[in-house]
Amino acid sequence: MQGRYLALMGLLVAFATITIVGATTGNSPRTPWGEPDLQGIWNDQFQAPLQRPAQYAGRELLTDEEVAALDKQRAAIPQRPRVRPGKGSEADVAGAYNGVFISVRPTSRRTSLIVDPADGRIPPVTPEVQKRRADIREYQLALMQATQQCKNKERSCAGWTYGPPSARRDEQAPSYMTANINRANGPEDRSLGERCMAAQLPDFGGFRRIVQSPGFVSIFYDVGQGQGWQRMIPVTSRPHVPSHVRQWWGDSRGHWEGQTLVVDVTNFSAKTDYLGSRENLHLVERWTRLDSDTL
Repeated sequence: MQGRYLALMGLLVAFATITIVGATTGNSPRTPWGEPDLQGIWNDQFQAPLQRPAQYAGRELLTDEEVAALDKQRAAIPQRPRVRPGKGSEADVAGAYNGVFISVRPTSRRTSLIVDPADGRIPPVTPEVQKRRADIREYQLALMQATQQCKNKERSCAGWTYGPPSARRDEQAPSYMTANINRANGPEDRSLGERCMAAQLPDFGGFRRIVQSPGFVSIFYDVGQGQGWQRMIPVTSRPHVPSHVRQWWGDSRGHWEGQTLVVDVTNFSAKTDYLGSRENLHLVERWTRLDSDTL
């Protein structure tokens, strides 16, 4: 397996354009049928945050001394397996994965992956997203209050499963939950990560294996813990599927612009939640191979 540096480029989210680490185009190998060859196993060599932390405001790059200090600090953070907090406890079970599943990459000199806007920050979400988040938070707090009343025997809890509904109102959450709530009436009450469904687009980490054939580009995403998912990108001028057809990772359509594979992704499911965009997410990716080791 070759370790190669991946520079993600275009990202269009919720009508705000965010460009991720661009670079100039150089000579690249080609497939037997004449297209730029993107094939290989690629990974991110360095660790950089998506958006710029407040302490680095106005700074695009760290100094070598700062990078060395951060590497030393991160290397000192204890990884699993740690001292078990109490065998058989919830905390013990929550720490089931040991350090072999956790990779610690060298610190990037970049203070953020985002280079546009220039402040390296994600633009504010829309009022609709703010309202949805507020409704979910209200729902979670109401559930917590009802659960506490049940534990304190301040109300009847007959017939309730673990974690009662909010004040006996409709148990349905205001929108599809992607985070945990304090009950487990069914798998939908648990977070996508806990259900091993956290893989999403856009993707910013892990290993990716790219395989090409005439008319298709296939990408396998290794998201850790022995999991992964397969994505098929038709390289075609055909339109997207009808708008009522919604998919977890959207509907991808690719085309070549010179050396660059441009992938337009729409038709995401409302159960997909990237920064609150959900079914409104419109993602544009640009993949360019710069040399034998850089995509």
